[in-house]
Parts: sequence; C-alpha cells; structure tokens
Amino acid sequence: MTQDQINTINQMRRDGYGARKISKSTGIPFETVKSHLRRHPDIPTDGDRCRYCGAPIQSTPKCRPKKYCSDKCRLAWWKEHPNELNRKAFYPRICPNCGQSYMAYGRPNQKYCSRKCFADARRKVPMEKEQTPINAAWQKLSYEEKNHQLYLSQKALLAMFLEHGAITQAQHDKSLHDLREKMGEDE
Repeated sequence: MTQDQINTINQMRRDGYGARKISKSTGIPFETVKSHLRRHPDIPTDGDRCRYCGAPIQSTPKCRPKKYCSDKCRLAWWKEHPNELNRKAFYPRICPNCGQSYMAYGRPNQKYCSRKCFADARRKVPMEKEQTPINAAWQKLSYEEKNHQLYLSQKALLAMFLEHGAITQAQHDKSLHDLREKMGEDE
C-alpha cells in the first residue's frame, strides 16, 4: 500500500466508515483494509471524538465511552443543547410565602419558589393570621363554592404542568378525570 492509500483509509476510518465501505470506495482488497485497521486500532473514529470540539478522545477499555474531552466541553455542549435534557423530576409546589404555584425540578423537599421568598420567610416574625380581604372573602364562601374554587385552582395547576412538559397529555387527562370524580365537578 502507498502512503496515500494509508492516509485515505485512516481518514475514512476517522469519518466512521467500516472496512467493507473503505474497501469498496478505494478499490483496496477488503482483507488488506481489515488487517491494516486491526494493526492500527488507535485511529479514532467519530465515536472517539468530543461532541463539542471534535478533539480525539482516548477511551479507557471496559468503561463507558467518553463523549467529551473535558468538563469545559461537556458543560458548553449542554448549555447549547438544553432541549436534549431528559428532565423527569418535576414536583408541583405552592410557595408558603407568596402563595404562588411553581414547579420544583430535582428537589422534592423544596419549599419556596425562590431565594427571595425563602429569605423573606426567614426574616418575618411569626404573626397571627390577619383578616385580609382574601381571607375574609374565603370565609364567606359556602362549602360548595370553596370546593369549586379549589377545583379550578387544581385544574389550572394541571394545565400549567402540561404546558411545561412535566406531565404527558395522558397523565393530564387521567388526573383531571380523577379530580372531577373526587370534587364532584361536571364539565
């Protein structure tokens, strides 16, 4: 084999081609290509290149193949491809400080929607419940009206979860059906 043929084989191997394809496209016998690739296993393939910068990666035998050459490349790649994250650990919560509903990701015990709410809650001196206009209005509602208000807020929360991708359409429909059954609502 000439040096040009060796360079062609090595380049095609780096591009991810197998021995049979290299043999067909270059006209070099299959067994020759196969033995060259067997004698030179250190030629990196596309699977042995960093997903971000394309630098060759030395993989450790019997270990999971590396995808990135460094933490810097890994973090940069994920920063550019946030839609490829497979996020499943969403938890619906209601902030005890501001009363807003929010989605907590990856922290099942998270109480507050933000650091600001956490800090505000820590600074407040425990007070007795005041009769705010909202509390007074709630107290005046009948049991059925309170039940209906709770149903509407739960329905809105389910819609928000569906919108953010925390639950699937099937989960949304099942939860809404169960909610209607428990609350005695018809729609």
